Amino acid sequence: MTRLAGLTAIYTVLAAAVCLAGCGGLANDVLVASVAGRGITKQKVAHWMKVDATADSHAASNERTLRRWAVGLLILWEWTRHAAHEVGARVGDREAEKQLALSQSSHAQGTEYEWFAHERELLRFLTAPKLATSDQLWLVKLGMLASRLTQRRIAIRQSGIARSRVLTYYRRHRGEFVVGERRDIKAIMNKSNSQVLEAKRELQAGRSFESVAEQFNQSIEGGLRLGRARGRGEKRYEKDFFAAPLHKLVGPFHEILYYVFEVAHIRRGYQRTLAEVEPAIRHRLAARDVESGSYRVGYEQTWRARTRCRTGYTAPGCGRYEATLTN
Repeated sequence: MTRLAGLTAIYTVLAAAVCLAGCGGLANDVLVASVAGRGITKQKVAHWMKVDATADSHAASNERTLRRWAVGLLILWEWTRHAAHEVGARVGDREAEKQLALSQSSHAQGTEYEWFAHERELLRFLTAPKLATSDQLWLVKLGMLASRLTQRRIAIRQSGIARSRVLTYYRRHRGEFVVGERRDIKAIMNKSNSQVLEAKRELQAGRSFESVAEQFNQSIEGGLRLGRARGRGEKRYEKDFFAAPLHKLVGPFHEILYYVFEVAHIRRGYQRTLAEVEPAIRHRLAARDVESGSYRVGYEQTWRARTRCRTGYTAPGCGRYEATLTN
């Protein structure tokens, strides 16, 4: 992963982004950037240049590239911090600590699971043994706050979706809101055809399905399966389950295992009403709006206009450059 890859991934998803308390640096430190009146210092930039180099020992040592990455990261945080405050989105320190611990433990065990948004983009920092925990927590909070900001924007946007737009979407995508037929299946599956035939005879003689299944069934696909959906129909037994009549013991059939089964109950498919699915449609349309290119461009333009950078400290997000900066 390149030095700018993690930053770019987050930036692309949010078109915004993210200093925890204390990121402003010392009062007498040189300011190299400012977002809405909050300064980013040369000392802080140097710190994150060092963090990046520590996390990636194979990274190129070009100082200009390192500086650009660090300034961009700090600007992005300030954008997200301000924007999150405006809409009431927040992430607590304990939340970040918990997610960092889960991420590191999961990685150490070789388990692939994304514990919080943007974890993959930040993983090279979270697993770097020489990186300070405080810096790792800062980055975890960056990813979590950025995601929570997006979620909050979607929630706010939902109320502004016109009902006519919801109705149009429903009419054009009715097929997405169909609940397919479901069946309750009683099946005995066994690698031996003779065992399946014996199980069938026992069932026909009146023995309870539960006791027969306990003795003869060898597959998790067998037994009593309530509300089974049609699925992709890639397996023969999936097709058989939905072709058989109700309350009739059929088989044996064969596909890897031999099986007999009975359809115990059929729940017919139905079309979900607009009233049932309207909240889901509003969320889908709101997410589409918030993630659209025009929304991102507008957001970036708004915050770029509030961002100043010192000459020589170029980075994504800089609105204008000045020879000197003051808060």
